[in-house]
Amino acid sequence: MSSAGPDQRAHLQVVRGSVWYIVSLSILSAGGLAYTAVAARVTSAELGGDAGPELMSRALFLTTALIFVNYASNMGLPVAVARFGPTGRRWINSLFLWALLYTTASSLVGTVAFFVAANALFPPENMYPLVGNQWLAGLALFTFMVIGQSFAVLVEARLVTLRRWGWVVARVVIVVLVRFPMFLIPALRQNAVGLLVIQFGPPALSGFIGAAVLWRIGRSDGEGRLRPVPPQWRPVLRFATVNYVAVLASQAPQFVLPLIVSGYEPDQYGAFYLAWTIITVVFLVPHVTSQTVLAEASRDRSSVNRQTLMGLAVAGGVTLVLAVGSFALSGFAVDKLYGPDYELTGQIMPRMVAAAVPWAVTAMLLARVRVLLLSTATVIITGAFAVLTLLPAAIMVARSGVEGAANAWFLGNLAAAAVAVATTFATRRSEGRVASATADI
Repeated sequence: MSSAGPDQRAHLQVVRGSVWYIVSLSILSAGGLAYTAVAARVTSAELGGDAGPELMSRALFLTTALIFVNYASNMGLPVAVARFGPTGRRWINSLFLWALLYTTASSLVGTVAFFVAANALFPPENMYPLVGNQWLAGLALFTFMVIGQSFAVLVEARLVTLRRWGWVVARVVIVVLVRFPMFLIPALRQNAVGLLVIQFGPPALSGFIGAAVLWRIGRSDGEGRLRPVPPQWRPVLRFATVNYVAVLASQAPQFVLPLIVSGYEPDQYGAFYLAWTIITVVFLVPHVTSQTVLAEASRDRSSVNRQTLMGLAVAGGVTLVLAVGSFALSGFAVDKLYGPDYELTGQIMPRMVAAAVPWAVTAMLLARVRVLLLSTATVIITGAFAVLTLLPAAIMVARSGVEGAANAWFLGNLAAAAVAVATTFATRRSEGRVASATADI
């Protein structure tokens, strides 16, 4: 029997990587749902009345803030690690260390800038848990978690390029399991900052530990050194910078839409954000599949079309099943998970989950243009996604509140997928020219 050819092996790597990622995502999803369910029920039971949902709203606003700073300060580095890591070249280990230093500096600047701007942008009660009587301690704690989260994202991207799938899953399992004993500490479960620590402390710590482990591995191989700086840093930095703009655009809805809703519907923010927490997990299915396509197709750019179709089949199939299941079971599931105080969560979730199907199309086509180093197409696709989801949301939330946000999210994702398809066809002529100009990176 003949061995599998290169195309078949490439297909198998995409499928294998996607399956491992989906296993990791399933564990993360279950852990995230369990965390929010426990937090919602514990706060409602201990505080009673409206105090429980109010505390959850405060904690979830801080969650939004941390995610915002983390994404705003990532500088496109995770995408660069995923793109250039699979090349097998020794210089990637040095650039990974520089990426850790770069993200540390950008996280520090981003956190300080956010704290300065927050006083003018948000109601005082939203930020008070962090900037109250001990604002310096709050700043230090927030910075620690932002840097740790940034490290965790880079570590995961590097592990994917090394095909260390077992390590990816093991990190997620440990992070999920460590959270729940922390609920036994009253000082953590009874205030917004404590809930933030329960949610983000373990993954941040895993980022620092993972970075140290990868550094030691690189040092033992004689490759993980800061000096000399590899000459490839210029094209890598250029790629990271272009994709930083793209990542900001593509991730903007994740942190801006919750802020829009909080401005118009503060009393319903907790219910909305519990739905949003589930939605972001569902949207990770196309995202992580696209990261696998990006890593595997970067090994051989001639296979990018086949890899893209394979990724679309995986992500599209999973999100379609989740969308159908959400329409059938969301009301029942939300009642069992969070209790009767969050009925609105179950009402808006089906439409928002269904938006993941067109997002799968957008994510796969975005991975394709990134593999081909088509910078203009990358910016167009991500920019369209941000504008077409956020602009309708700003209008429809003002008119219809949380229901308007759900409708805008679904319609905006449909429109963004159409733009991604049109952009892909429009840039086919320039693919060969760009491939020739970038053959050495």
